[in-house]
Amino acid sequence: MAITIELWSGNGLVDGAEHWWDDVEATLYSLDPTQELYPLLSQVDPYGDATFTQSQLQALGEELRQLAGATSRASVVAISRELADLCTKGLEDGSSELRFVGD
Repeated sequence: MAITIELWSGNGLVDGAEHWWDDVEATLYSLDPTQELYPLLSQVDPYGDATFTQSQLQALGEELRQLAGATSRASVVAISRELADLCTKGLEDGSSELRFVGD
C-alpha cells in the first residue's frame, strides 16, 4: 500500500515523498511485534493518517535511523533514511509537521 509523506511548515508544504509501506510495515512487525521499540512508527497506518509535530520529529528520526540499522531490507533502509532526513529538515523550522497520509 502506498503512503504519502509530507513535511509541512508554517509556510505550507516544504518537502515530501511517496512510498510503498508494505515492506516497512512487515519489518516493523517482525522486529517489534509489541510496538515497544518503535512506538511512533507503529502509529503509521497505510490506510489512515498520522501527524507528527515538531516536538516528535527528533524521536521519530531516531526510530527511523534505528530501523535502518536493524534490517537488511534495502527498500526499508532507503525509506527510513529518507524519512529521517525529512525529520532533520523539519527540526530546522519551529512549526513543522510530518504527515503520513494513507489511502
